Amino acid sequence: MTKATVLVAEDDSLIRTIFVEIVKGEGFDVVEADDGQRAFDLVTSRKIDMIISDMKMPAMSGFDLLLAVKKTHPEIPVTVITGFNSEYREEEALAAGADAYITKPFKVADVAEMLRRMYQKVQQQAAVPAKQA
Repeated sequence: MTKATVLVAEDDSLIRTIFVEIVKGEGFDVVEADDGQRAFDLVTSRKIDMIISDMKMPAMSGFDLLLAVKKTHPEIPVTVITGFNSEYREEEALAAGADAYITKPFKVADVAEMLRRMYQKVQQQAAVPAKQA
C-alpha cells in the first residue's frame, strides 16, 4: 500500500521543519510549501492526502487555502495551525471546513494523534465506493 502524502504549509521554516519531522516520524510522505499559494499549487498538481496549514502565511492565507481546498478537493482533511492569540478562532476554522485545529505552541504527541485520526478518515473515505453520477 502506498503511504499517504501530507502537505505541510507553514511560512516559518523552523516550525515547518518540526512538522515535517513529526509527519515523517508517523510514517507518512511529506511535501512542503512556505506560503498558501504554493500549497494550493501542490494540491492541484499532485496527489495530496492530508494538509497541515498555518493560518497566517504570505501570498494566500491558510484560511483562504482551507476554503480553496474544500471547494476543489473536499475529501482532503485539513488541519489548521494558529498562534494562541490568533485572529482566527477555532469555531470559524471548523465552520469553514477544517477537520482539526491546533494552537501554537503545540505538543508533538497531539500533532501525531491528529495525524493518525486524519489518516483514519482518509482510509474510511477510500473504503467507500464513489457515488455514481
